[in-house]
Amino acid sequence: MIDGCENFINKIIKNNKKFIIVSNTLKEQIDFFVELFPILKHSTKNYYREMLKNKKPNSECYLKVINDFPNKKIMGFEDSITGIHALSGAPEISKVYINTHDYFHHHYILDNYNVTHIHNYNDVLCE
Repeated sequence: MIDGCENFINKIIKNNKKFIIVSNTLKEQIDFFVELFPILKHSTKNYYREMLKNKKPNSECYLKVINDFPNKKIMGFEDSITGIHALSGAPEISKVYINTHDYFHHHYILDNYNVTHIHNYNDVLCE
């Protein structure tokens, strides 16, 4: 898990907010990570490859989130060019790019996408 993620999720839960997993991976892989990191069992809903016709960078996954959670303020956290591109097709979602300057596409994302950038979840002010 990215540094600070578990603390961030705990604060989300403590504040009665929802978090959702949106992944390109198969359900079997999501289930593996949920067992590895039990905090993920608190996810309100998981979206995985078998649920979607198109995988990221297509925006279908995030459009489903908007459809399933109407009239909600949604923030999407992504760490890759593929994920950021998928988020870009869902303008209703606030976009957070979470990665370091070592990531190959780091500067491209910052120069070409309207995102808030953080290095890890400890950078998020959660008070």
